[in-house]
Amino acid sequence: MTNAPRASHSLRRSLLLALCALPALLSAPACVADLDVADASLGGVDVGDEKAIIGGANTAIEQHPWQVSLQQGGSHFCGGAVIARDWVLTAQHCVEGLGAADLTVLAGATQLSRPDAGQSRRVSRIVRYAGYSSPEYGRDVALLRLSTPLSLGDRVSAIALALTSDRAEDAGVVARVSGWGTTSAGGWATPDALKAVDVPVVAFAQAQSIYGGGLTADQLSAGTGGRDSCQGDSGGPLTAPSARGRVLIGVVSWGYGCGDAEYPGLYARVSSYAAWIAEQTGISASAGASSPPPSSPAAAGVLLDRDLQGDAGSFQHFAVTVPAGAAVLEVIMSGRRGDADLYVRAGRRPTANLWDCRPYLNTSDEVCMLANPVAGTWYVSVAGYEAFSGALVTAVIR
Repeated sequence: MTNAPRASHSLRRSLLLALCALPALLSAPACVADLDVADASLGGVDVGDEKAIIGGANTAIEQHPWQVSLQQGGSHFCGGAVIARDWVLTAQHCVEGLGAADLTVLAGATQLSRPDAGQSRRVSRIVRYAGYSSPEYGRDVALLRLSTPLSLGDRVSAIALALTSDRAEDAGVVARVSGWGTTSAGGWATPDALKAVDVPVVAFAQAQSIYGGGLTADQLSAGTGGRDSCQGDSGGPLTAPSARGRVLIGVVSWGYGCGDAEYPGLYARVSSYAAWIAEQTGISASAGASSPPPSSPAAAGVLLDRDLQGDAGSFQHFAVTVPAGAAVLEVIMSGRRGDADLYVRAGRRPTANLWDCRPYLNTSDEVCMLANPVAGTWYVSVAGYEAFSGALVTAVIR
């Protein structure tokens, strides 16, 4: 397995852009994935049956109005985040070898095939963070100055930058990543519609251990088996709820594969660059935060255990309180070793025979998603089919 920047970049990006140009010559829709896997919607927009980035779902730009598409020749290759009317934050590896004149930013569009629904802007200047060499060594951020300011509204708005004091990047926080990236590691086709997926933040020490050391402090890790960003999502936003509202905690950078159960994705840690961003743009991270769009309440994440272990035959229990009016209860278990089984039940602890959800897979990577859960106490139980360890268990209520 090799490290992979999450951009359609260098040779890969050149080939992708060439392939995207071919349909135009054949009068066919350009660069849209023709997939037949249906997913639930995140934010409510019906744009077909395309699978989410990695393990996520369709969403609407109104739920992620800071999300933009970086394009060259009309084709998407990276993401970015609006941090002011005339500034976009992205990954530096996305703009390697490119000049400002090569880039176009598309904001306010859910579907890449409908750029007229959004706002297209040229880039007047690229500001690269000094000392960058490759994504795995950090410093993977760049600023794009837009030639004309964006018009802000429901479909386009700036996301506030995270501060360390927000605690939004703490291990176990349930963050959300969005983009138009490929739907599988090594994939070529990019989906037409914006996708999003919830991913738990992974402790830096745990990420260091997983990746064998060498990570820099300006990198942030998030993800679990089957839930991740992928190629084409690079530069896009990783956001999380905070007391100030939703804030930008990461920029999609790189990782080993996509959605790999063993390797979470890696992001540029936005709080590490707050002073540099302020120096270059005048934007202060302490100026406030973005409130979630009214139609999209922020997900509430509950860390149940960050390093659960147990013997074969063990049964461990946790409780989660679900408020009235919740649309979804989602419980995510990601284990590093062994085989554990996830059980979820309303009102009482699950048993081997009584449960509301039990994926029962041959792995410790399992997810239970329950629509319109009843208000009250829900119990989450983890049973050891065999000895297991290193399991991260998180509940998401939205």
